[in-house]
Amino acid sequence: PGQFIAAAERYGLAARLDRHVLDKTLHWFGRHPEHARRVELCAINLSASSLQDESFLDHLTARLASSTLRPEQLCFELTETAALVDLGRAQSFIAAVRAIGCRFSLDDFGTGYSSLSKLKSLSVDDLKIDKSFIADIKIDAGAENFAIVEAIVAMAKTLKIKVVAEGVETPTQL
Repeated sequence: PGQFIAAAERYGLAARLDRHVLDKTLHWFGRHPEHARRVELCAINLSASSLQDESFLDHLTARLASSTLRPEQLCFELTETAALVDLGRAQSFIAAVRAIGCRFSLDDFGTGYSSLSKLKSLSVDDLKIDKSFIADIKIDAGAENFAIVEAIVAMAKTLKIKVVAEGVETPTQL
């Protein structure tokens, strides 16, 4: 899947792929309204290309108008790196998505070239800590991954941002 996404980005097809995933997801829930009623949150990854696509928000709004999912049941995810490529555009896009009623999450947090001062200006709902910090986490004094995760959680708590950890598979990781 990673190679497919890389190829879509390389050939300028990533925004079209994002629209396709959105459309297929909403269509599936439309055909299965019993699942739409029960789902708490459906997360959809977006590429940086969708931020630059001026018509993506209109498309999203139109699709939601006829969807069985409510906007608050959708969370769009963007990687930290993609969000910071064009901070101003990312801020506007995130604000517009949240104004529609959807949630927004910053994915793979901690692996990009983030500036913590830029993080507070993005107004995201969630931070997803990259699984590379979770996989080898040890709760020992001086354990680097634990210290990083602990700092991210403390920072997010102060900014009133929910934290999600990717790849939690063991009680120690939890």
